[in-house]
Amino acid sequence: YSLDAEQSVLGAILLDSAANMPKATAKLTAEHFYVQLHSDIFAVMSQMFARSEIIDIVTVLENCLNRAESGKDGYKKKSVFESPEEGRTYLVKLMETVPSISSIDRYIEIIEERYTRRQLITIAEEILDNANNGADSTSSLLELAEKRIYEVRNENQVRGLTKINGIVVSILNELSEMCSNPDKQGQRGLKSGFPTLDKYIYGLNGSDLLIIAARPGMGKTSFAMNIATNVAKYHPEKAVCVFNLE
Repeated sequence: YSLDAEQSVLGAILLDSAANMPKATAKLTAEHFYVQLHSDIFAVMSQMFARSEIIDIVTVLENCLNRAESGKDGYKKKSVFESPEEGRTYLVKLMETVPSISSIDRYIEIIEERYTRRQLITIAEEILDNANNGADSTSSLLELAEKRIYEVRNENQVRGLTKINGIVVSILNELSEMCSNPDKQGQRGLKSGFPTLDKYIYGLNGSDLLIIAARPGMGKTSFAMNIATNVAKYHPEKAVCVFNLE
């Protein structure tokens, strides 16, 4: 792991949360941080960001000291720091150790790289243990190795159901980018051919699942086929495919 990179990312967020928190949450979670203290601080920051709270040394310290952690007996208070003085000292240290705020993208990359490497080390140790124990067949070991490495490679892809607090930050990032772009063109998807519809959904975007619902005979199919035709006409570089299961 890289102690400097972890401290620099947290310090950069404290120095300029508006610019750096969206960058960090887009690629990192608390689990990416090796040092438990850093993981706890980033978890607090992420919760504050999801609630649209101001993130600075005062507010982060307050939330770290009054952090609520879930357990078998419900939520209980569990402070990140032993005392307010210790917390303030460490947060100030994080801000002072940032070499350059403009390099936060590189610091984030380093944390990602080290996190992936730790995962690979864990997988290698697991495979080695299973191989030495001789409990599993060679084919089972190969399947295990392929499965675990595939999981690491595709970690950023959606796998099954995701908790709402795990995706709300990414949605907020997208909305922030839209709001920061006055004409919205940079964030718009493909034109549907219906300007009013595009105004509300910002065009047809990647991974969108749009459901057209109405009573029979109201024109759903015609409407959908019009959209398909318009996309093909306005975006000749794209391919349009229609599956009719009716």
